[in-house]
Amino acid sequence: MAGWADGAFEAYVHARTPGLFRAALLLTGDREEAADLIQTVFERLWRGKGDVPLNPDAYTHRMLVNEWRDRLRARQRRLWPTRWRQDAGDVDERLWQVVERAELVPALLSLPETQRAVVVLRVWEDVSTAEVARLLGCAEGTVKSHLSRGLERLRVALGSGEEERVSHD
Repeated sequence: MAGWADGAFEAYVHARTPGLFRAALLLTGDREEAADLIQTVFERLWRGKGDVPLNPDAYTHRMLVNEWRDRLRARQRRLWPTRWRQDAGDVDERLWQVVERAELVPALLSLPETQRAVVVLRVWEDVSTAEVARLLGCAEGTVKSHLSRGLERLRVALGSGEEERVSHD
């Protein structure tokens, strides 16, 4: 692995922060926790900045999911409902409209952690099924099962009809 060129790390962080923040927000359900999560990921990436991963996006997604899972375990998997604040700040306004209108985040928070990770990575981050399988250390079929079950649970939680089937294979 080669090192980051001058300014490349900063450019990478600047370019990936909005997408990673969105993913972290959907995983955690809390704006401050999401910001702290991506800060931790970028800090760890910085500490290892002498070596640029072959696929920095995949590596960063894996770090994000692993850090999120570690935090869940540290809290003994006790997730408390969070209240969404109306001050969206620099967050993509469309995301907040979806959250406010469809109550998506509480529904996401109700999913088991692996289903939630798969749904966030496949649907919102558009990570391939193969890459999600590699990131989570499971088979592609397992990812597809988690995605199908997770999307079905979201449909039920959000009151969507059967006719609105979504496929992300």
